[in-house]
Parts: sequence; structure tokens; C-alpha cells
Amino acid sequence: MRIGFARQLYLPAASDPETAYVLSGELTAADFTLPRDEAMGMAIARRLDLQTAQLQLEIAGEVLKAVRSDAFPKIEATAGYGYRSSYYRYDRQLDGWTLGVSGRWPIFDGNAVRARTQAYRAEQRVAQVRLEDMELKVKTEVAELYAGLDLARTALAAQKEAVVLAEKSLAQARRGYELGQATLEQVLEIENVLLRSQNAYAEAVLSLNATVAQLEYGVGGVLPGTRDVGIEVMP
Repeated sequence: MRIGFARQLYLPAASDPETAYVLSGELTAADFTLPRDEAMGMAIARRLDLQTAQLQLEIAGEVLKAVRSDAFPKIEATAGYGYRSSYYRYDRQLDGWTLGVSGRWPIFDGNAVRARTQAYRAEQRVAQVRLEDMELKVKTEVAELYAGLDLARTALAAQKEAVVLAEKSLAQARRGYELGQATLEQVLEIENVLLRSQNAYAEAVLSLNATVAQLEYGVGGVLPGTRDVGIEVMP
């Protein structure tokens, strides 16, 4: 859980299991204006799983090229300089250049090259489909997180308004208590309402910040203009 927490927030994972993460500062809602399309582009460019799938597709393409090349004629030329004995007089040493040319063309291979080409072309297609599927999943994930972010912002605004109303009600209740128009029980009840509203607002802030952290994880790195955590731990 500790390592997962660090990876989720892109914090350096502590090697000591007894090390605790200490939260400091004021609890505020994360504010950023990164467009959704730009976030999707960043996710496709930065996610290691997508990079791995892209590399597998490129490898499959290179392997297919190598297999196809087996059907083409191949010509090899050799050249060398050296010493050898004479064919006619063994005691005589000859030196000079040796040149040679060889070629091969597998015309009759029992369709082996064709079969291999079809097999590796199928593997390339599988890698292509896998990459497209992963890209679609990443885009869907980012879109769902942005939808959750909109909901979190709406809930945060509603809870903030509830806190403001509760503070006004408490001020009026205290004023009424001073004038003898309200009881102590009424004041305490409104204080409890304010406390619940403040707790709900804090939960809304945490929910919004957690959504932003999930967006960072889904994109594959800290979003621009959000925070500076030093070392990045890629997913």
C-alpha cells in the first residue's frame, strides 16, 4: 500500500517501511486548466505501457521485413590478401589478392518463405490491434477522469456554498442568543451543522485532489503547473 501510494502521487518510494509521509501546509483544492485533448496526447506520448506496445509493433515490422528479404536473391562478394603455396611448387610462396562472388536465390523452397511471411504478418497485426486497444483504453480512462473531475468540482462548489450559509446561520444564531431570541441548544445545533459542512467541504477537496492525482497517474507524469515533487516514479 505504501509503494502504491507513492506511485499514485509520484513520490519517491521510501526503502524503509517505517518511514512515514508527513502532510504539511493548507488543504486546498488543486487548480489546473489542462485541456482534455492535450492530456490525452500527453498520456499517449508518456505512458510506458503504450511505449512498450509501440516498440513491440516496430519490432514485429522489422522481423517481417527480414523474413520477406529471404525471398530475394542474395549476392555476396569477398576480397582478401594473403599468402599461399604454389600448386606446382610447394616450396614457393605466392602472395596476392583473392576475389570472389557468390549468389543464391531460393526459388524452390516449398512456400516456406510465404508461410513465414503470413505468420509474422499476423503477429504484426496482433501487435497493431493491441496498441490501438491500449490507446483507446487510455483515452477512455482520461475522459472518465475528466468527467469525475467535473463532478468533483461541482460537489466542491456546492459544499463551499453550504459552509458559507452555515457560517451566516451561526452568526445570526449567536446574535439572536445575545439578544435573547435564540437558545443555547439552537446555537450548538447550528455549530454542528457548520462542522459537518466543513468536514464535507474537506472531503470534497480531498476527492478533487485525488482525481487530479489519478489524472497524473493516467497521463504518466505530473501535470504542468500542478506541483513539484522532485523525482518522478513512472507507472
